[in-house]
Parts: sequence; structure tokens; C-alpha cells
Amino acid sequence: MTPMSDSSSLPKTKKPSDSAFKQQRLPAWQPILTAGTVLPTFFVIGVAFIPVGIGLLYFSDKVKEQTIDYTNCNSNNITYINGQPKTCADVIAENASKSCYCEIDFVLPMDFDGEVYMYYGLTNFYQNHRRYVKSRDDNQLLGILSDKVSNDCEPFAYELDEKNTTKPIAPCGAIANSLFSDELTLYSDRNKQDVPLLKTGIAWPSDKNIKFRNPEGDLKEAFSPERFAKPKNWAKYIYELDPHNASNNGLQNEDLIVWMRTAALPTFRKLYRRVDHSVKGFTEGLLAGNYTLKVKYSFSVSAFNGSKRMILSTTSLLGGKNPFLGIAYIVVGCICLVLGIALSIIHIKYSKSTAELINVTPTTEYQERERERERKLSTFVYLNTLLKMNKITRAIFTLGTKYPKYSTLPPEIVVFTDKDMIICWHPNQGFPYEYSQPILEEVKAGPNTVLKIGEKDVSDIFRKKKDSDVIEELSKLTFTTKHRWFPRSRDKKAKKTEPDRPYL
Repeated sequence: MTPMSDSSSLPKTKKPSDSAFKQQRLPAWQPILTAGTVLPTFFVIGVAFIPVGIGLLYFSDKVKEQTIDYTNCNSNNITYINGQPKTCADVIAENASKSCYCEIDFVLPMDFDGEVYMYYGLTNFYQNHRRYVKSRDDNQLLGILSDKVSNDCEPFAYELDEKNTTKPIAPCGAIANSLFSDELTLYSDRNKQDVPLLKTGIAWPSDKNIKFRNPEGDLKEAFSPERFAKPKNWAKYIYELDPHNASNNGLQNEDLIVWMRTAALPTFRKLYRRVDHSVKGFTEGLLAGNYTLKVKYSFSVSAFNGSKRMILSTTSLLGGKNPFLGIAYIVVGCICLVLGIALSIIHIKYSKSTAELINVTPTTEYQERERERERKLSTFVYLNTLLKMNKITRAIFTLGTKYPKYSTLPPEIVVFTDKDMIICWHPNQGFPYEYSQPILEEVKAGPNTVLKIGEKDVSDIFRKKKDSDVIEELSKLTFTTKHRWFPRSRDKKAKKTEPDRPYL
């Protein structure tokens, strides 16, 4: 038996275990895509998606919305020197600590039946930036307070006070620092009172019960200003977010929880309030009429060229207003139907049988060409045999009956119906014997020499030629390149030595 020390010292192997999964021996199934399976799939998807898309559009259109943009609303309490109203955006840009109030009157054209929700919307605000998303301390949000916070919160992790003392920020990070701080209220002219709004029930229960917890004890003592600093852009401490409701205060404040769930796109909306339908006059929802939006303006958007808006909205069976999903379903269904119809026409016009498709091999096209060639060759051999038997009339008659497409041609020509072969008969013609005799070459009289060559030929042979001409002739005679016949420089420089056996 091997001791434990010896077994631990054995080298570990990287060989996978002998299992069907790791050795890739699992059974596989690959469907054969034929017209009988693909075309019904297209039609089923088209028939199913179009009604679903119409239903989604119907429920989306049932949702009623009213949007009010208050980015550049005029201030009620601050004016220019000449008495003209000043926009709250300019007031906040000059001094962020100033309080600016503005009001916007609007008309609700129809009754908003059922539950009504108030949202705030921002544009050009990139909550999906990587550093912004990571800029938080999850332990701190769980109520685990410490003098040392996560490095991800930098540069919103610590604050240097007047006494040069470094204090951690609670809650730290860029997300908490940029908390939406505008206060929105609605006034109903019809009921002569403010619309009752609920601050709770706007966050996900999983976030409120799991991800965000308050430390034990009194919040004011836990987040004491002597120990923790508030975020730089906040006007109040965390224990002052909702002092009238202890369950909605501190880190469990639902406005904070909603804001900490970052948006995926730069244009987004977040739930701000719920209309309290238990109050008389608002039990059926918001009735049509004149309303006034009152804003305590403190969240600046001019730095990133953004905009702010307030949205009143109802809901449907499928949630809020979202026409994109219904349009997407209808478009995909229509595309599938069009493709199904087009492919069906192509299949009916140009398709082959299922047996031919199943028996297709890499050599199928070659085999078809071979069979066609053998058929034509056998026909040609048959015709050639008939011709040799001096039965050309019968041959033409036989092929003409089978392939009757030679009526406009001479009777000695046979044309097949596929127009790939034409057979012509050329009967043997008599050839006179005198035409088969060789033609005598006429010999001209030359100079009286043995070699029968002229003086010019002799001079060309015995004249001194240039090295380049000699090399060219040698390369032609030996079928080699001209470089074979150039003298090598190493032979010129080589030392000349006598051979040890000159007789060889």
C-alpha cells in the first residue's frame, strides 16, 4: 500500500477521465433540414408572432402618459435685476446651495383610471459607465460601517474637514453622490389640494430587504457627523432623508435604493412616487383637468447638457408603455411569412424529390454527368453500328422517330432532343490513285562542291564567334540555361596543381 506522503508526491495528470462527456462520446442528433420541416416553421412563427405583437401593441396603447419637461422652468423666487424671471438652471449653475422653486401649469386631457405613478426622467446621463457602476461600497450599504471604505468609491470616499481630519463619506461613491434631489409635488385645481403621493413601495422588495440595511441603533448616532461626512452634493445627512418614517430613512430610503439601481441607457426614467388612491377625490385615479407641477429645483443637468422631465403614467397587464416589443414581434412575424411564401414558390418550381435530396453525396453531380455521357455514347455506338451495316436510312428513321427534331436539316444529320449531340454521316468518297503519288521535290542547281553548300554557309561555320553566341548555341544544344556555360570565378582563382595520376 502506498503511503500518503508517496501518493501526494506523484505528479498530477491532465488526462481527462474516461467518461462519455469528457471523451466526446455522447450521442448526437442532427436534423435534416428539408422543405417539409423548414417551410412550416416559417409559417408557424409568422402566424404566432403577428397576433402576439398586435396584443402587445394593444396593451401598450392602453397605457396613458403625460410628460412635462421642466429643465428650463422659470424661478418663482429669484429674478434678474430688470425684473425678468430667471431660470432655475441658471440659478443652480451660479450657486448650487441656493433654493430655487418653479411651477408649471398643465392640463390632463383625459382621466387616468386605475393606479397612477409619477416618474422622473433624465437624458444624457450615463449611469452605465464602468467606473460609475463600480463606485459603491456594498458592505457599507449593508449597514457594516467602518472608518475604511472601499477603494472603488474614490474620489468620493473621504472628506477633509476644517480641522484637517479625514472622515469617510457615508454613503460613499459616485452613484450616491449624484442622487436625484429635486422635490416634485402636484396640485389639483379641481380638488383644490395637493395630489397625495406615497414615498414607499417604489423600490424592489429584494433590494430593500437584502441589499440595503441600516446599522443597529439610532441612525443619528450611527452616522454621527463627527465620524462620517455626507456626500459632497447632498444638502442633508443620510439620517435626514425621511425623518417622519423610520422604515424609509437612512440606507433603506427608497429614493436612494431606486437611484442606486443604475440604468442601462443614457435616457431613462425612475419611479419617484405613487398616487395615494385612498384619499377622497383620487380613488378612481387622476381626473382630467388643470394641474400644477411644483418643483424644488436642486439637481443640475446643465453640466452634461441633459434634460429633466416629470412623467405621469398608468400601467397595463404587461406593465408600462413599451410599443417596441409589439412592433418587433409584428416585423419578425411578417418577415417569416414573406420568407415562407417565397421559399414555397421556389420549392414548387425548382425542387427535387426527398429521395434525391437524401441520396445526395459529394460525387452525385459527377455520377449524373457520367450517366449522361454513357447514354450518349451508347446511342452513338448504336448509330455507328447501323451505319457500318449500310442501314443509314433505317438509323435516321429510327432516331427521327425517337427524337423528332431534325426536319429542317438534311436527311444525313441526326439531332438529339437535348441538343447536346449532332451526328453527321460522311460516306466514303473514291480517291484516284494518281492523287496518292508523292510529289517530287524540285532540286535547284548549286555550286559544284561535295558538301553541296555555298560559300556563305562555309564562312558562317568557320568564322570566329563571340563568347555570348557560343554560350547561347551550347545552351540550345544541351537544353540548359546559359549560366551553365559561363566560366566560374572560383575556377580562375583556384591554384593550379598537377594531378597525382596524370595517366588517368
